[in-house]
Amino acid sequence: MSQSTESASIQEGSFRLRCGCGDTEGVAKNVTPRSGAHVKCYCEDCQTFARFLDTSGILDEYGGTRIFQLPPARVQITKGRENVRCIRLSPNGTYRFYTDCCRTPIGNMKGPRFPFIGLICAFMDTDESEVPGKCRGVFGKDAIGDPPGDVAESIPAGVALKAAGLLLWWWLRRGHRPNAFFDVEEGEVAVPVDIMSLEERDELRGRSG
Repeated sequence: MSQSTESASIQEGSFRLRCGCGDTEGVAKNVTPRSGAHVKCYCEDCQTFARFLDTSGILDEYGGTRIFQLPPARVQITKGRENVRCIRLSPNGTYRFYTDCCRTPIGNMKGPRFPFIGLICAFMDTDESEVPGKCRGVFGKDAIGDPPGDVAESIPAGVALKAAGLLLWWWLRRGHRPNAFFDVEEGEVAVPVDIMSLEERDELRGRSG
């Protein structure tokens, strides 16, 4: 899944999406520094999700996951939609989408009417370093070992303010429609979903990497 931005781009600001085996594909539109936010999350839940998938190349050496935050309306699954699955780490947890064909992570969402998806850069058909925008490290308090010095312990005020502004704009623009992952009208997940047991979650969190 490492191609140049030039070859991975469909049009200016758009990126092809592709799972590890190529059975699931899509496109993310308007991926620019101003239209979204690029973060690397070290939180315990993102690490648990990656360990559940047991797929290499998701976490860095400190347990960080690269994510580009944008509205769901700009993410399309164009091939292999039948491969998309969802897992929640608890009954009220975040919806975490992945491909069942090769267990590639897709993204994280709060719910059907929340105009936000944290698209995991491992699903982008390009080198993660070529995803636009300065990558800000967050939730470093949960990192494995000592992450780079610019990683924040939680969420820096600047990052939080930008996220709040984007969320308001996306809400006003109805950025949750259309939605590849939810039936917005019914308020239900549009793909098979499982809820992780407490025992499995605790076992995954007990791993060191």
